[in-house]
Amino acid sequence: MILYLHGFRSSPQSAKAQLLADAVARQLPHAEWVCPQLPASPAHAIELCNNLVQKLSNPSEELVVVGSSLGGYYAGHLAHAWQCRSVVLNPVIYAARDLATRWAPTRTITAMHPLFFYLNISMNLTASRFHHLHTATATFWWPAPATKC
Repeated sequence: MILYLHGFRSSPQSAKAQLLADAVARQLPHAEWVCPQLPASPAHAIELCNNLVQKLSNPSEELVVVGSSLGGYYAGHLAHAWQCRSVVLNPVIYAARDLATRWAPTRTITAMHPLFFYLNISMNLTASRFHHLHTATATFWWPAPATKC
């Protein structure tokens, strides 16, 4: 399985995801390409990925995680957790710091759904490929609850 993880505000319909999917289909026609729409919540994104990986009989041999930007941060965490190969493209290194700039309502790049981001709960992710321990502290609502507007 090649698990591609898109970045913040991106999606499986992004140009990068589509180009990589096409390249994998041409170069590795028997490979399983998986590119889920990641939830805005880091905890939910990792849970989704773990559920996909758990279906494999030998993840350390059968899995390659590819991630871009925030997806690269997640890929580092998953590669460490599952002892598998990974490729990171321009990864976020300091997720908590970089996501802290996203306090205001924003939209995904490929869809015009509002994405509201508020810092208030914590989740620890270890990005061992970068030899750092970072804490991503975030709560996301999509669409936003009316009381938070």
